Amino acid sequence: MQRILGTSVAVLLGLAMMAGAVQAGEELADVSLDNEINHYLEQASPKWEDPSTLRAYWKQGLNFATGDKAFTLKVGGRVMWDNAWVSSDDYPSDDTGDRQFFRRIRFYMEGSIHKNTIYKLQVDFASPEVGDNDEDTGKLSVALKDAFIGWKNLPGGITFLVGHFKEFFSLEEMTSSKYITFMERSAPTNAFAPSRNTGWAVNGNAVEKRLYWGIGIWRTASDDAIIDIDGNYSITGRVTGLIVKTDEQLVHLGIGFQFRGDDRVRYRARWGPGAGPRFVDTGSFDVKDVYTLGVEAVWVWKALSIQAEYFYNSNSREGANDAVFSGWYIYVSYFITGESRPYKDTSATMSRVKPGNNFWDGEGGSGAWEIAFRVDSIDLTDDDIAGGEQMTYTVGANWYMNPNTRVMFNYVFGQQDPNDDGAKADLQAFMIRWQIDF
Repeated sequence: MQRILGTSVAVLLGLAMMAGAVQAGEELADVSLDNEINHYLEQASPKWEDPSTLRAYWKQGLNFATGDKAFTLKVGGRVMWDNAWVSSDDYPSDDTGDRQFFRRIRFYMEGSIHKNTIYKLQVDFASPEVGDNDEDTGKLSVALKDAFIGWKNLPGGITFLVGHFKEFFSLEEMTSSKYITFMERSAPTNAFAPSRNTGWAVNGNAVEKRLYWGIGIWRTASDDAIIDIDGNYSITGRVTGLIVKTDEQLVHLGIGFQFRGDDRVRYRARWGPGAGPRFVDTGSFDVKDVYTLGVEAVWVWKALSIQAEYFYNSNSREGANDAVFSGWYIYVSYFITGESRPYKDTSATMSRVKPGNNFWDGEGGSGAWEIAFRVDSIDLTDDDIAGGEQMTYTVGANWYMNPNTRVMFNYVFGQQDPNDDGAKADLQAFMIRWQIDF
């Protein structure tokens, strides 16, 4: 009996050992197989650092880049839909009727090739069509905005650009329409800032990006085209400095200039909405050359900011006195939700607002709320040119639902002296803009 019991125990122990060996072997086989698969995937999967790898990612828009970032591409656009309710006792209803329109519908592509070659192409599908009398027809047309190539990181950190792009002049003009505080730029900025033309330019930063400079030669094209057979040349430049730069405060000062060898010019500006008549207008007149000077300043302290610019414009004429015009604006803004206006030191402009809490992001966010007030003035009357004077007061509120979406509310009260009938005139408008960009 004892012999049988002992034999049974030995058999059971042997079977248990065999089962354990088989299980261990299976586990070893599994581990080996897993390692083999992981090793294969690791070798087969492309590395982000690999120059031949192209990765797509989101950073305020759709971006593509190779592992070494030698080739990059960003695809984006913006849509701005405006509604304006206008009233005036001094102008006919045809000039002051309510209106709704797409202020901007743009698509663009920009990026870099072989690290230092850069490019940008931007097209607007909501540009006002200009008629034979150089007035808006009320229709929309396609317009080429930016179309340039360039080279960055040249000796001294210089960037060289050629093509169609903004002349380096005016903080408000150089700041993208995606980031401006009010629905429209001020009247003097619209009248005197040259905006986009074709040319060659260089710009750069110094002193740890606290000093910005840019200068170029542009060929002045007509308002409705970037192709001009006999355009005149201009030399335009801008220099700015960050006098104070801390985590809570910045002080920006700058100066811009433009010299134009021109033969015929015209200055005009709207009073409020981005579509409709311009009630201050010099009409076209002959000149020998034009000098324009701009001075700009910004102070940002936490949620509070103040921005201002002054423009001086002198037109030399053959057989007549120089015609001198001027304009200025000043505005204050405040974020009641605590954000601060951001600054882009590489271009010395204001940048994208990022709310502390996005609207309805799953955690009950309210977005960012900003209130602002602006006064701007322009004088286009001198000697025998009676372009008129205009003073505009704008109250604004901006709701930044997230970094790419905002709703803008503006109330504008404008005064012209004189109007077409030689008398003072008042206008007022309430405007709303729905905006998204990517």
